[in-house]
Amino acid sequence: MTAPAAITVFTSTGRPLTKRFAQQPDNSIHKETLATLYTGKAERVDAPTATALAGVLDGLGSMQAIATGQPKAGQSVEITTRANRQQGKATRSLEDFEFPADSGWLLWDYDDKTMPLKVTQRIADLGGPLAALFHIWPEARNGAYVIRPSSSDGVTAPNAPTVTSDGLHGFFLVRDVSQSKAILEALEARAWNEGLAWIALGKAGAKMRRSIVDTAVGSPERLIFEAGPLLVAPVTRRPRRPIIQDAQHPLDTPALPQDLLTMATQAEGRARDEIDPKAKQIETGFIDTRARDLAQRTGQALPDATRAIRQMMRGATLADSHLLQMKSGQWVSVGDLLDNPRNHNLSMPDPIEGIEYGTDKATLKIQPRHSHPTEHPRLISHAHGGRTVYRFARYDAPQPPQGGQATQDAPQQRVTLPKGIELASRRKVDMLAALNNTTPEAALPLAVSVAHHLQTRAPLIYSPLDVIETIKANIPTGYITDAEFDALQGRVDWLQEMRRDDVTQRTAITPDSYAR
Repeated sequence: MTAPAAITVFTSTGRPLTKRFAQQPDNSIHKETLATLYTGKAERVDAPTATALAGVLDGLGSMQAIATGQPKAGQSVEITTRANRQQGKATRSLEDFEFPADSGWLLWDYDDKTMPLKVTQRIADLGGPLAALFHIWPEARNGAYVIRPSSSDGVTAPNAPTVTSDGLHGFFLVRDVSQSKAILEALEARAWNEGLAWIALGKAGAKMRRSIVDTAVGSPERLIFEAGPLLVAPVTRRPRRPIIQDAQHPLDTPALPQDLLTMATQAEGRARDEIDPKAKQIETGFIDTRARDLAQRTGQALPDATRAIRQMMRGATLADSHLLQMKSGQWVSVGDLLDNPRNHNLSMPDPIEGIEYGTDKATLKIQPRHSHPTEHPRLISHAHGGRTVYRFARYDAPQPPQGGQATQDAPQQRVTLPKGIELASRRKVDMLAALNNTTPEAALPLAVSVAHHLQTRAPLIYSPLDVIETIKANIPTGYITDAEFDALQGRVDWLQEMRRDDVTQRTAITPDSYAR
């Protein structure tokens, strides 16, 4: 018998899991996001219909949030940090949460913050965000769903304008919730073909794929904040009413023929080319501004500071002298942070986007994971829905392009990497599926191709270590040896250096240009 659709409700034993609004002396309304879950409980809750799901969401308290996946351990489990994980407890990670291959709720997260005017107009012409979604997913029009406004919507106070937000969370009942990522990526491709996707630029000019569908939310452990906000009097809230529709049958995974995928890829390529001059201009300005600031704060020579900023932007290694901004706005050197073991799991702003983007977008990991006892400290950022791993220069030794160099103490066999193979698809979800389904003979050539594509396509998102970790997490254990992985990381390091040299030549930043 098919199990009813369900979600997971998290209850925090620490801080609230919602937003907090308070009126300031100048009558403005200040928003604070309280959204970190360290310890608590995760419980599977049945929600077989849209009406049932809406009831669960309406009943959430300020210490609660949800996920669309379920605990692997069963009905409920205690949540703890990775460092304190033990028998009977779980971390909020893919190790302990999953999507069943059964019906469940798919999250649609609509956000228009970086949306260009032409896409805004396109959505208006279609009748609004939900109508635009139905335009690319017409099957969903007759499905079961719950559409809810952002928790910021309708917040107001005396002598202050009402906070309005066009952000929406939609939950759609699908036949196979384990296909959440594939569903979202199919819808994103359709969005590109219908003028409902765009390329946004980060603070440093990084190009980021965006659409009316956020593909980053299709993961079973992801926290979804649905509880009402904490309101400090005299702040009140009058949000828009949710839209609830029940239906008899769940939705199937939408089809995406190869010709439509090709058209979407071409549309994305044209958008990237169109915005490229602006991206380069922003990147050059960011490097110049941050390098001057770093040089002024540390006394470094400007060319050295510029190289340090470029390394940071690539998600590469950070020297001990590099400065990182803390939640308080204070700047602290990498060396001082690493010298204090108590800074393990310290949250901080993203190294590039800064405190304006959020105070807890990156986490410093000083201690190794239990499954990786030789792992060096690293800084992990999840800004813009990505995952960037920054390493630290004090722990890194240079690696040659073709694997480890032999030493007298520990001789190693030199590994020669094979030529890569042609990828059937360069979508990330398809490449990871290919890694999961490969054979021992094809594993290494396929890994070479995937590593090359990840590194050259998105150098600002994937560091060399991140590329290798992604491949390791998706390829069957034992198909690639440790020596071969070392060689592959050496190749990726080399590719990144070549990319850096190419970028340096194209932007043509010289010491003479600093005196503008």
